[in-house]
Amino acid sequence: IMPYPNGTQNLGEWFEIYNPQTFDLAVTGLTIKDNAGIEVVSTAGLVVKAGSYFWFASNATIDGLTPSYGYNYTNSKVQFSNSGDEVSIWFNGALIDLVKFDGTMPNWKPEKAGYSFQLSPAKYSATANDDGASWCYGAATYGLSKANYGTPGTANAACP
Repeated sequence: IMPYPNGTQNLGEWFEIYNPQTFDLAVTGLTIKDNAGIEVVSTAGLVVKAGSYFWFASNATIDGLTPSYGYNYTNSKVQFSNSGDEVSIWFNGALIDLVKFDGTMPNWKPEKAGYSFQLSPAKYSATANDDGASWCYGAATYGLSKANYGTPGTANAACP
């Protein structure tokens, strides 16, 4: 989850999901929410391949990289607060997962400009991701500017 990128805020926010299943999962029809906004994934035919990552971003490109799905930051209102927020994923009205990075989750770290929150690969579950101790700051730079840290759309490194 990149809630507080260096550079232009509305052009650099992103989060990703991982499909641990042995089969592809449809993304079309998912509803993405944060504390203030909502985005319905309406592009037909989008899937998260088995064992793969799907990267949602606030723009069609992020620092020279192309996300799996770019939503319109202004129109969707999914705009992460720099002082804490949440992201939830819904399908057909049912909550799939929710991650709060607003200080209410146990052991959560404060937001740090330019650093994503990355979930340790050993904690890829809807329950393990509810504990801030399962998360750490991104350590690898990405994009053309190399001004931000994280692994958008790719595997996370183990947290220290």
